[in-house]
Amino acid sequence: IMSKVLRLRGLPFRATEEDIRAFFRSEVHNPEPFLQILGVRIEMGGDGRPSGEALVEFVSEVESERAMAFDKQMMGNRYVELRRAWRPSINPQVPAQMPASSSAPPEDRDG
Repeated sequence: IMSKVLRLRGLPFRATEEDIRAFFRSEVHNPEPFLQILGVRIEMGGDGRPSGEALVEFVSEVESERAMAFDKQMMGNRYVELRRAWRPSINPQVPAQMPASSSAPPEDRDG
């Protein structure tokens, strides 16, 4: 089961939505056509500050699969890990879906 949503970890704490969109426009890892992103949600910690994680929703599972080429690439002086987020949307009103069988550790799953 694939997902349109990826979780990014290790982001610079000052990373903005535009920084995240620009990360996926790198010509080195993403020759045209550029990836099509539906939305970005930067996760906040309990203190209300950015946690260094974000959810990015692509237009399709195929686009999210292409985006995995960016796993462990640098944003500033930090490398960013990409993981599948088992949810149909970054909209918090849409419930997360767990895949029927997955080898992903529980901390990589949303829910």
